[in-house]
Amino acid sequence: MTDASNYGALSEGLRFYVAAMRSFIARTLQEQSESSDDWFEKQALETLPKPMRNSIQQRWAVQQLQRASGGGDSPEQLLDPAHFRYVINAHWDNTYEAIFEERVAIHWIGEIAYWRNVWAHAADKADVEAERILDTCERVVERFDPEATQRIERIRAGLTAAPTTDSAARQINRRCLTKRPTTAPVKPKMRKLRLVSASTSGRLACHRRCDISRLRTRRCGNL
Repeated sequence: MTDASNYGALSEGLRFYVAAMRSFIARTLQEQSESSDDWFEKQALETLPKPMRNSIQQRWAVQQLQRASGGGDSPEQLLDPAHFRYVINAHWDNTYEAIFEERVAIHWIGEIAYWRNVWAHAADKADVEAERILDTCERVVERFDPEATQRIERIRAGLTAAPTTDSAARQINRRCLTKRPTTAPVKPKMRKLRLVSASTSGRLACHRRCDISRLRTRRCGNL
């Protein structure tokens, strides 16, 4: 939970995270591309699901016209937090594994995108855990951008603590961020059915009929 006064702090922290990720992806994909001009379309857009890709391509076409006349933003400005994990995952083996080392980073990037979307559309901003979001942002950007990491860390340190009587629970939740689960929860094991032979099955059926008969007799006796 977060106090309403943390709204501005979380907004600022997310801006630093998004700017750092955009620059990082642009720089690393340009290094992998044969031409620094085609990295966006060939290395970034191609990794996105079709609906996302189509939406960005329309905006990119407009920006290209603006850039031709000396305006327009750089292409990485079209990438949103929801896009980052697709790009990182697609280029994990040849680029990002050496930087992040563990694939849990992809999970964190996806988690930030989820909570950023929840925060943007939440009617009650106090329902969003600002401390957790900013902590996860730190864990991602500390691998490649020390300056952004320090800025986000300062913002997180200045958050207003949510009113609670269970400070120990908050500390446990904070420590749990050290390692997050990357696998789906294990489904409970189904109890195995015991196979019986035809003769055994017949005896069981006979016993059931006898039990029913005795039950009816007892009921009649109680009347």
